[in-house]
Amino acid sequence: MSFNTSFAQDNTADSIFDNTSDDQFLVKFPLRTTSLSPAEFKSFQNPAALTGSTVEKPICVIGHDPLSIRWLNTHKNKLIDADAVCFVVNIETKALFDQMQSIAPNLKIAAISADWLNKYYGLTHYPALITTDWVSQ
Repeated sequence: MSFNTSFAQDNTADSIFDNTSDDQFLVKFPLRTTSLSPAEFKSFQNPAALTGSTVEKPICVIGHDPLSIRWLNTHKNKLIDADAVCFVVNIETKALFDQMQSIAPNLKIAAISADWLNKYYGLTHYPALITTDWVSQ
């Protein structure tokens, strides 16, 4: 599955995915999101909720690091049930990305540089789950 890089402008989680073939995978590795890093954090109210914005589908944010991999393994069934979309925001290679996809093959996962998550949702650390009301682990 490949994806549409205009997600930030479209502002819908599913808009990042399209029906183009895997040979059109647009990510250049290594992929880095400099404003986000792996760490534990306390849940907080989604700042976008204060403006009346909603999250169409839950968004999970992960990297390729031990904390994110543990978190994904623990929460993958809940994420699938919630029809969440996961963004891998820091990862070195396509092979490692494929490994992340293999952890939860029924989950929509995209590799994307996502500094905008800090601006819109106040996110500085991952793994994270963003819903209309909360940003949490």
